[in-house]
Amino acid sequence: MNRKLVLILLGGALSSFFVTQNLLAYDQHNTHPALTSEAVNFFNLNFPKSPISEKEKQLLIKGAVEEDILPRPVNHFYDPVYQRGWAGYRSSKVWARSSAQQQETRSLLALNPWSLQKSSENWPADFSYERALLDYAKGNRDRAFEAFGHVMHLLEDANVPEHTRNDTHLDVGHNTGSPYESTMAKWNPDNFDMAKKLYQSRQKPVLLDDLDKYFDAIAGYSNGYFFSEDTIQSEKFINPKIIKFKNINNSELSLGIGIDKNGVEFPIVLANVEILRNFIQIKNATLYHESIGTTILDGYWDRLSKDFVLHGAGALKMFLEQAEEFKKEYEARQALKKESKKSFASILGFGSQNNGIAMVQEFLNGTEVRPLLRSEVEPLKLSPSPKAEPLSVTTPVATSIPSPIISPTSSPVPTPSLTPTPTVKVEPSEEDSRSDLFKDPRSDLEVEKININTAGKEELMSLKGIGEVKSGAIVEYRETRGFFEKIEHIMDVKGIGLVTFDGIKDFITVGDTFKVGGGGGGAQTAGPTPTPTLSPTPSPTPEPELESALRKVVINEIAWMGTASSSNDEWIELYNTSSQSMSLSGWTLKAQDNQPNISLASKSIDPFGFYLLERTSGQTISDIVSDQIYTGALGNGGEILELWDAGENLQDIVSKSASGGWYAGNNGSTSPPQAKFSMERINPLTSGSNSTNWGNNNGLTKNGLDAGGNAVNGTPRSKNSIFVGQKPSKISNLAISSGSGQKVNFSWTAPSDQDTLSTNLQYNFRYATKSFDTTGDWDTAKLASGSPAVGNFGSGASFSLAIPDFNKTYYFAVKTKDVDNNFSDLSNQVSFLLPSAIGSTSWAMSGFDSSHTLKTSFLGPISASSSAKWSIQFWSNPASNFGQPVVAPNSTVYFGVQNGTAAQLWAVVPSGSGGSAKWEYSATSGASIGTPAVLSDNSVLFGYTSIGTEFTKVSDTGTLKYANNIGRVYPIVVDKYGTSYFTSSADKLVAVALDGTQKWVTYQEGITGLSPVALDDGKIYLTSRLNGVPNFYAFDAKDGNWLWSKTMSTGSSTCCGVSDVSYDAVNDFLYAGADQYILKIDRNGNTLEQITADRQVGWGYTTTMISQDTNNLVFGLDFSINNPASKSAVYAVNKSTKEVAWKYGVDAKINKQIAIDSGGNAYFSTQNGWVYSLSQTGGLNWKIDLSGTTSAYPVIGPGVLYITLDNARLVKIGE
Repeated sequence: MNRKLVLILLGGALSSFFVTQNLLAYDQHNTHPALTSEAVNFFNLNFPKSPISEKEKQLLIKGAVEEDILPRPVNHFYDPVYQRGWAGYRSSKVWARSSAQQQETRSLLALNPWSLQKSSENWPADFSYERALLDYAKGNRDRAFEAFGHVMHLLEDANVPEHTRNDTHLDVGHNTGSPYESTMAKWNPDNFDMAKKLYQSRQKPVLLDDLDKYFDAIAGYSNGYFFSEDTIQSEKFINPKIIKFKNINNSELSLGIGIDKNGVEFPIVLANVEILRNFIQIKNATLYHESIGTTILDGYWDRLSKDFVLHGAGALKMFLEQAEEFKKEYEARQALKKESKKSFASILGFGSQNNGIAMVQEFLNGTEVRPLLRSEVEPLKLSPSPKAEPLSVTTPVATSIPSPIISPTSSPVPTPSLTPTPTVKVEPSEEDSRSDLFKDPRSDLEVEKININTAGKEELMSLKGIGEVKSGAIVEYRETRGFFEKIEHIMDVKGIGLVTFDGIKDFITVGDTFKVGGGGGGAQTAGPTPTPTLSPTPSPTPEPELESALRKVVINEIAWMGTASSSNDEWIELYNTSSQSMSLSGWTLKAQDNQPNISLASKSIDPFGFYLLERTSGQTISDIVSDQIYTGALGNGGEILELWDAGENLQDIVSKSASGGWYAGNNGSTSPPQAKFSMERINPLTSGSNSTNWGNNNGLTKNGLDAGGNAVNGTPRSKNSIFVGQKPSKISNLAISSGSGQKVNFSWTAPSDQDTLSTNLQYNFRYATKSFDTTGDWDTAKLASGSPAVGNFGSGASFSLAIPDFNKTYYFAVKTKDVDNNFSDLSNQVSFLLPSAIGSTSWAMSGFDSSHTLKTSFLGPISASSSAKWSIQFWSNPASNFGQPVVAPNSTVYFGVQNGTAAQLWAVVPSGSGGSAKWEYSATSGASIGTPAVLSDNSVLFGYTSIGTEFTKVSDTGTLKYANNIGRVYPIVVDKYGTSYFTSSADKLVAVALDGTQKWVTYQEGITGLSPVALDDGKIYLTSRLNGVPNFYAFDAKDGNWLWSKTMSTGSSTCCGVSDVSYDAVNDFLYAGADQYILKIDRNGNTLEQITADRQVGWGYTTTMISQDTNNLVFGLDFSINNPASKSAVYAVNKSTKEVAWKYGVDAKINKQIAIDSGGNAYFSTQNGWVYSLSQTGGLNWKIDLSGTTSAYPVIGPGVLYITLDNARLVKIGE
């Protein structure tokens, strides 16, 4: 027995569960009404001539809601594999259909499934399908709809994996319920809008002829392709299969991937988790977890809800048709009853209490199976197995792969009842491409036009004026004469004239992709796929197109007039329209008068290749070797040529013109002189009996010489001069398979081309920062190099692209080009947001980031046990100076070093025991390298503060990317797009684009040496010291235009020095230090507030930028100018009160910046070579004497700190 049921029974909770109603499936008052409503809406859109009224819709919803009234829910389970219900109760399939089963509740309220109570056709709690038909026949249409609403509820439950995999999911707390059902309770009739989307994509209701078939189809899908929470990898069910696992964000968690019935991969389980289920069970796989939210469950709903709406609308159609049919039979029986004697009526069965139900049963058992429309129903092929395959269209394929281990749910496995059940193919949904649409006057919705080259008779009959006869004529025309090239050509069909055409022309199309062959089948015209971000769901891999039985090989060119050398030198060319080599053994090419009558040689014609037949002599085309010599002349007055295959199938026919002559070709003349021109076929895929499909050689494109050496006005063994090539098919499942940093990986399936081998196709892959909305967008997009070769149709393709850009959304699309320079239609577009240029876990530049927040998102080394882990001495002889270090996202430490004669940029890889030089880049001799800036791709930017003038970018491997002459470069700030900003000599503020070119330069006095901030508001902010007075400036980041300035108010013309600006994102203010003051200003430059740094002590001056913690401003003050014995201290001033929150005295002047980690701990250095860490309240975490002097400030990473010393040492401090 199910473990949860045991727990419930042991707890005495069976009766209480009837009260709590926790055995329900979809939410009673939200999800069930939503699904029922959308099924009705989809029905009305598809069958507008007989719509279901709003009143009837509400009755259906009422029935769907009330089916959950206790104790009915115990009969709401149907396992299609083992053909059973829950815990010995009836299955929902039986419960829905049978009046007798529903009437067994009369005495025992369904608690005893073996109760045998006499049934009645008037029992009020009977809402079975049989009863619904009887109520309808009796004229009680309202109750019939209410009863069928109960049936709809049961079909909806069959859409829930818990209800088809016998998962009790009784929610009594402690993680015992169904996460799927509880999550999907968010859907209700007000926010669930599926019907319009399905209708606009021309999807149709699934029409079956029996209620049982709907249960099997719906339950087969939910059982065979989806897990329930407590049947993940259950031993009871062999499906669904997990075909692979995808790691999540480099964690231990993995998504198990399955395949839905349309062949699309989607996540079906989360593995490598540990959760508690059902009070005591520890599980390592789940459908819901806080790390992924409802990703898996939403994927389930997207597929299952759509599947139900398609089937639910079809079930409504079946119900109404059977109800009308039974009503006629019932009324006929009632009339017969009135006319008959009672005894005779008794013989017919009219005397029993439940005779109406008996009539329904007799009707249903004797109903003929009608042809199914708009769906394909196939019997399921079952092979003997101890476990049952779920009833499905496409059985997921088991793949042996290394994967996380998911412990199966162990339960006794009964012997399954393998009842063959039909499965229904429903085409995959495609997004609305907004092309070939028209507004349907019946629904006022935009829907796709009907493709007259692919539509079947049923769909054609939905057009005004097109009935059974005309739709059949259209299909026959396609089969015998080929596709329509223009919609006007439909008037070539017998019975369709201008009046009919005018009534349908706005609602039809010929499509843009033709498939070899005719009939009412579906040509493959792929629609676009939704634009994904990182990992979209790809469209299903297309199935290879079936070769047509006709026109595999066609008569392609006829030189019935001979050549300039001789009228007898006739020749004929055949063409293979397929991608397969075709044997011509047993084939015949003949005229209807049998002159000529040519048995073709036992040769093969290559894919999309030619076969040349020359009359009498191999010198007819003297420079091309023929495939066969034949005898028999073609009549100049016209012939009907036929090509028959070995199976006596007419492959192609070329008829005569209306006048009885050839469709084309020119016999030439001697007076006046006129050349001979061959008769060429325009489109090999269009009928050879279509006069518009032939023309003369154009006289420009030629191939071959005749017996006299003259150029032939024809193209033997090559493409015709007037040939109209077929463009490759559109790629509709372009997807981003993964993306990391600036590298994006793509996948798609290879397209087809109806006249070109895949080896002769090329991909044209383009990308841009604008979506591809117009032809011009495609033309101006960047062409990617190194696209893969085109494989066989349907095979997988992959491509990787690295884009040297940041923080921009790029759009990607692909076209396919053939040898005739025909391009396919644009593929679906996908997009990807490149990462910011600023790494989130690195000290990327001066001030930590582009805002100079100085506050990191991680903890530094705070432990009291922190110590110097290693110290590396570089260039010890002669003495050298190290510049300010920065830390890259990959933990590489960059810094400049110089000794007066040489200069290098170093990249050091830290390790546990010591750092090692990754590479050194030799810079301008004797120059001083300024503070570098590092990007999120680990490349590094730097300039020179003396001698050198080049602004330089080096890759993370030490390769020079560019070096442009800019001038002096002071500390660099880089915004999220990769644009660099810095001050230079001569009071310049410079912006340099990502490619190293100067974007703009502006001048402002007093800014040299100071570092700006770049904010997301599109502005650059900077301090200056002009004539001894501090100022704030704002500039437009796009062009460098000055926006505003604000000057500090002082009583002295030489008041103060000024620090670099910093930004407090919490309170949205800019700060700077100015001697004994803290300056605070808003981003609009409205009010500049001056705060005294220490009101108690008095005059000192700030030596650092102003750092920000949550509540405090943190900075260094030096008092040695006023009182050398006072030395320095770190201060924290409350942002609100402006009072000192704490201060900590140190040994010497504090260097330029104080780093604040995510816990509010402060890190700084003094000029005497001490490094400190203080807590958020000013207590000492640790301090370390590095035995040297330094003007560098420490930079921190997660749990680590780096600093350089003046004696050419790099030191790592860690816990």
